[in-house]
Amino acid sequence: VASYPTLSRLFVDKKFDELKKIIRTQLSSLFLFNAVMALILIINSQEIISIVYERGRFSNADVIRVSSIMKIVALGVIPWSVNQIVNRSYYVQKRYWFPVGIGTLGTLVTTFALLVSNNANEINYSIIIISFLWAYSAFMLCSLKIEGESVLNRNLIYDIFLYLLFSGIIYAVLINLNLDFGNTIFNLIITSIIVIFSFLVSTSIIRMNYVEFKRRK
Repeated sequence: VASYPTLSRLFVDKKFDELKKIIRTQLSSLFLFNAVMALILIINSQEIISIVYERGRFSNADVIRVSSIMKIVALGVIPWSVNQIVNRSYYVQKRYWFPVGIGTLGTLVTTFALLVSNNANEINYSIIIISFLWAYSAFMLCSLKIEGESVLNRNLIYDIFLYLLFSGIIYAVLINLNLDFGNTIFNLIITSIIVIFSFLVSTSIIRMNYVEFKRRK
């Protein structure tokens, strides 16, 4: 919400180059931040569910089942956050009905897919919903143009690809290591620190186009 006045002002002032740069920077930053968040949620899904319901009546089987759903839902963090910037980028251009129309169509298609699904369970439903959310986000981002120029340029694609690559590598390493510090809270805290530190190191070694961490002298 806070970005809308800035984007709107730049569009009204016809500062299109600056507008495109800000949108790309915000998108790249969101991909980075939410890739970290999604990875923390996915890797620590069982720990988080155990902590939240540790005083409830959740059995180990319940924790595993709910954490499996959480892993899938966590994948929706990235496209959901990206949509906030992408949709506002359409609104500042007064293209209100395009995101509304595509969103409505996506909702109808998702609902239909849920109704005709042969495997009626919560995990399958989660996969369908998150898959369509990613498809909607990807379509809207690919269709977004400012003064005829696509916002999704090579530099932004490069950033997004690296964030997804970093996520995959860090996830694979941590899953294979199967770290256990003997305490649920310790597991959550330490693995979260490892994920954050890994991303910081990765983005420091390999330079991003729109996100840069400057060191203080």
